[in-house]
Amino acid sequence: MACLIACNPHNEQDSLTESDTTQIVQVLLTTPILEKYLSSFQDKQLKIVQNQTISKQYNIYKNGKLVVLSQVDSTDEQLLNPYKPAFFLEVTKIQFLTPNQAKVFMIFKGTGLTLSADLQKEKNNSWSIISSAIGFI
Repeated sequence: MACLIACNPHNEQDSLTESDTTQIVQVLLTTPILEKYLSSFQDKQLKIVQNQTISKQYNIYKNGKLVVLSQVDSTDEQLLNPYKPAFFLEVTKIQFLTPNQAKVFMIFKGTGLTLSADLQKEKNNSWSIISSAIGFI
């Protein structure tokens, strides 16, 4: 049985920990495949959209800068301006499949870039990417 991280507000044993969430998002943000598509944002600070999946600030870094939690909503004008692409990330799903497996889907708002990935928790408690796919919406 799969469970979305957001469906377990009481932080019971079958949910991902804060450390898991931090590690998963950090591993995905530092995957080399993203660098090719996000090269025009190398000096920009990434903002992460607050939602049911990411509801608080985590210690996650991109481009050597802290990824800042933002309460911008998906219809905000700064995300919709095609002449000035915004550097916002929305993690729409972190799905816990087993104690050591997770599925993630994220969208880089303002660019249309998507990343879906399957991850596995290693014996040293770090997360690694098993498979991933880049897309555009």
